[in-house]
Order: sequence, then C-alpha cells, then structure tokens
Amino acid sequence: MRTWIAKGLSVCALFALVVMGAAAQGSHKVTVPFKFMINNVSYEAGTYYLNPQMGGARIEIRDERQKPMAQLAVLGRLTAKANAEKGKGTRLVFDETAGQVRHLSEIWIAGNDGFVVRTTSEKHAHVTAPAEQGATP
Repeated sequence: MRTWIAKGLSVCALFALVVMGAAAQGSHKVTVPFKFMINNVSYEAGTYYLNPQMGGARIEIRDERQKPMAQLAVLGRLTAKANAEKGKGTRLVFDETAGQVRHLSEIWIAGNDGFVVRTTSEKHAHVTAPAEQGATP
C-alpha cells in the first residue's frame, strides 16, 4: 500500500514540475511592423506570440487570436556575450535579403541565450523587431 502511495505521489510531483516548467516559459508578445517569412510562408505585419516548448527545442508562433501559425525547430543556440545580449530583452531578428525579403532567423527571449531558427549563406543584413513579455490573453 505504501509503495502505491509513494508511486502516486511521484507521478503527481513529476506532473506538477512539467506544468510549472511550461508555465515558467510563458508567452512573449511581439509586434512585427513589416511582412516577413517563416519557412517560405509569408506573414503579414501584426502582433504575434512566441511560446517556447520542449525546453527550448521548439518555438511555436501564434497570431493575435492565439491561432497556431508555425512550429519552428531550434537549429542552434547563440550565446549571449557577457550578458550584453541577455540585457536587450525579447526580440526577433530577421535576415533581410535582396528585394527586402525578411526571413525570421533568430529568437531572443529575455534572460536567455538566442535561438537560431534559420540559416542562410545569402548576402543579408539583420533587422530586429523588439518584443515585450506578457501573459497570453
């Protein structure tokens, strides 16, 4: 009997840790003032929400109505140099290629290292859209 109770409490504790971990990651609101691309799909300027998942292995993008728009696999991490990058807050970085086409390439979440979600060998410049952390409405 004690074994079953101990197992039950262990399962409840594990479930609580998973739920708390997911809640701690939170939702991050960003307003992108221009059209952009994610995985070769075009998105309009507007408000979007970033939801890190699976311990940062994947990032979900939702529109302002909270409809899922894209799931991005994290290709790599960018280490914040001397915490300078961490102090800049949450933001999106886009690769701007010829013809002002902007592709989402990096996601920085306040207090963390950056997430690489796209790489390119094309000549490009970086364009940043700042975000603000907030609870999902």
